Amino acid sequence: MTEAEYARYHEADVIAKAMPPQAALAEMRELARAQEGGQAVEARMLMHALEIGDRAAAASIETILANRTPGPWELAGRSWYAAYDNRVGEAEALGAQAFQLDSVNVCALEASAFVACLRCDFARALEFSSAYAAADSANQEAYYRVFWTHILAGDEPAAAEYIRQAPASFVDSASHHAASAHLAWRFGDLERSAQCFRRATRRREFGAELWSDLSTVLLALGCDEDATEAAHRAIELNPISVGALLTLADAWHRRRKPRTGHTYERWAVLGHPLYACLVDLHVTNRAITVKDYAMALRCLKHAEKVGAPLYRRSAQLVRLEVLSLSGHWDELRSALVPFQNESPMALCAVIALASLLDCEGRTVEAADAIEQYLRRRPDVESGSAWLFSYLAKLDEPGRVAAAVDHVLRHPPVSSRDAFQVIYSMVEAGATAPANPLLEGLLAGFSDDNGLRWLKAEQLQAEGDVNGAKVIRDTLAPEWMNWDPRTEP
Repeated sequence: MTEAEYARYHEADVIAKAMPPQAALAEMRELARAQEGGQAVEARMLMHALEIGDRAAAASIETILANRTPGPWELAGRSWYAAYDNRVGEAEALGAQAFQLDSVNVCALEASAFVACLRCDFARALEFSSAYAAADSANQEAYYRVFWTHILAGDEPAAAEYIRQAPASFVDSASHHAASAHLAWRFGDLERSAQCFRRATRRREFGAELWSDLSTVLLALGCDEDATEAAHRAIELNPISVGALLTLADAWHRRRKPRTGHTYERWAVLGHPLYACLVDLHVTNRAITVKDYAMALRCLKHAEKVGAPLYRRSAQLVRLEVLSLSGHWDELRSALVPFQNESPMALCAVIALASLLDCEGRTVEAADAIEQYLRRRPDVESGSAWLFSYLAKLDEPGRVAAAVDHVLRHPPVSSRDAFQVIYSMVEAGATAPANPLLEGLLAGFSDDNGLRWLKAEQLQAEGDVNGAKVIRDTLAPEWMNWDPRTEP
């Protein structure tokens, strides 16, 4: 990689982030006509076309690169294209060829890190992303790539530590605020996550992915109108933004207009093939919410069939949850085998293992398994919900109090986890901290049927029959007569 090539690539990168999507594409075309470093600009231009969802422009640029003598820039650009087209093996091979020709080529290093993550080879991804950050220290995105590799590997503490040690040039950048937002999201602080994403969008107003992530967090907070506005802004910048389209799908489902919601889900499938399986995972989560486990398993089967290894693993972990909830214990026992040798095990796998142990009458071991996990990862909040369900059966007040303290310090991220926490606390007899915590969670998940059902139960127990009736009359039909003694 010559100095001229790097200079042109960096110039193209600045254009991509500072201008409206199509204007940036046109500006990079002009820049690519320069005598020196034009191929570097074309590689960045191909990445930009993929990022903004202009598949026609991306295909055209890829064809030009493929018809040339393969150099490191051409191979790296084509590696990105193959990855977005869900041809991960081909993307890996092209990236390896580019790396052999030029081991410090920034486009090749970033592409190789991205593909290694898709392969779930996080150690290799960390090598590439760290080398990318060293070779492209002027680019804030290079540091973000290292951070994101830690996140995908499930090592949030390492990600947080890396951000704390990042150079001063990274601090207060769009990438820095995006990283802070993702950490807050994973640690359960959705309010702070939304604030950080807003700061990121102010610093990079044309970043479609930032607007998409902001819309997802706002929807989780119950700010439907703001979430919809952010999602539409993301789609203006990238018409096939999967995250934004699925946010809009969820928003319409909340408004009890499933046909419109399904339309947005179908549009999301038409995006980059790499991300099509995310629609399956999205529909799976909704199927779990309404306890349609057969539909959830069908969606997961398709996601495992078409998804890249990274998303296939996500589908396999969700499948553990579905098998546990639906009581398919023999299938769960087999599905757990690949995850039991991991260290540490993923939280979904730990919870599924605990469910299986509890089913076999080994409830103490089930509670121990989750408690041990939470000692190793005190930043994880949703495991507490499941811990309560086992502690309730053990009737051990001391352990209940410790678990309650954990939840108060690490509130849940999702409404489903929030419901499970409160319900398990009530079942465990910890009603004193459960009631004020319920009020706090309702503020964040105001339209969640499960939490409002719990509020109605609380009012009923306190003798406020009219107040309980008012809430029950607003519940979705499947929740109006829901009985935990008969429903799963």
